Amino acid sequence: GGIPFCEGGRVGDSPLPGCGADADNAVGACSTTGHGESLSRVKASRRVMEKMENGATPGDAAEAVLERMLKVTGGRGGIIVAKANGGGVGFSFSTVKMPWAVGCEEWGDKIESGILPNEKKK
Repeated sequence: GGIPFCEGGRVGDSPLPGCGADADNAVGACSTTGHGESLSRVKASRRVMEKMENGATPGDAAEAVLERMLKVTGGRGGIIVAKANGGGVGFSFSTVKMPWAVGCEEWGDKIESGILPNEKKK
């Protein structure tokens, strides 16, 4: 994990199911980054997957979970999501910036990336 000056023995969100990452062949896959304690408290990845199961797009699901996390915990982070069966990809972040990149087999060699909000490079 990446929070400086934490006491030894800290367990962040990464090893906790449904917090740092989640995947389901029928729904998709989700990975988070940011303030691990906040991501864990709201079970961020699991909530994104539940929202997609209920019809949300990947980007809308990620954005809704981060908004809730900020409201409930004050923590910030980022989420990148891929929906199963070609259902698209999405991401959202509540930090000032978050490096991201997305590519898929259907796009061939094309990769989209960015760092700042609303930035997209092809």
